[in-house]
Amino acid sequence: MVPRGILRAVALVACCAAFLAARAGEGLPAFHRLIGALTGPDRVLRYRASEGLGALGDLEAVPYLIGVLEDPDPGLRALAGSALSRLTGRGWGQDTGRWRGWWAEQGEALIQHRSDVGLRAVAVLSAPSYEARLSAARTLETLGFREGIPALIQALGPPELPFRWRCARRL
Repeated sequence: MVPRGILRAVALVACCAAFLAARAGEGLPAFHRLIGALTGPDRVLRYRASEGLGALGDLEAVPYLIGVLEDPDPGLRALAGSALSRLTGRGWGQDTGRWRGWWAEQGEALIQHRSDVGLRAVAVLSAPSYEARLSAARTLETLGFREGIPALIQALGPPELPFRWRCARRL
């Protein structure tokens, strides 16, 4: 069994790392730094930003990535199409028309649904049932719901080691 001090140290290190990352990025969250790099002049940063937005899992990146599909750089267009497919599960590649139509019809509803589910999962993190809390932590992981980070940090307190491990992993 892992001592409580070690798990608290992990949470403290995660908080310190988040603080230092925010300071290094001039206080901007990773999402906003990636969006800025996506439209910047540095080709390599634009490539990395496109990949990063796909990995971040935030549906709010979709309109920015759709805009990149019209970039003259074919490599960047390919990365943006791949990131869009990763974010949405759709395999439309670089078809700008299909992406724009789909986003116009369903984009806001998807973001709202993700937010609603994430907020419900945050509320369940304090439930008495271990299984419910574990399911909520998994849901937050699957959604990539950044707004749930403070609740995950707070949830490191319960004594069940697998639940604490899951919360620490999500951070």
